[in-house]
Amino acid sequence: SFEPVWEVEIDGRPVKMGNGHTMRFTPDFSYVEGGKVIYEDVKPKNGYMSRDVPVKIALFRHLNPNIDLRIVT
Repeated sequence: SFEPVWEVEIDGRPVKMGNGHTMRFTPDFSYVEGGKVIYEDVKPKNGYMSRDVPVKIALFRHLNPNIDLRIVT
């Protein structure tokens, strides 16, 4: 699917940011490859990411070990 939204939850509760919104990570694509769910996020070749993206990527990978997250440049 195009731009799937993953809302960050820990122990079944959404993680709220200082402004009250739920923390979200929106990779560019999701699809199934060989029976495995893949999320793909495209980043610029210069490697720039806003400072919250590495935190969201780390949380996603930690909380979803069964989903392959690929960062594409």
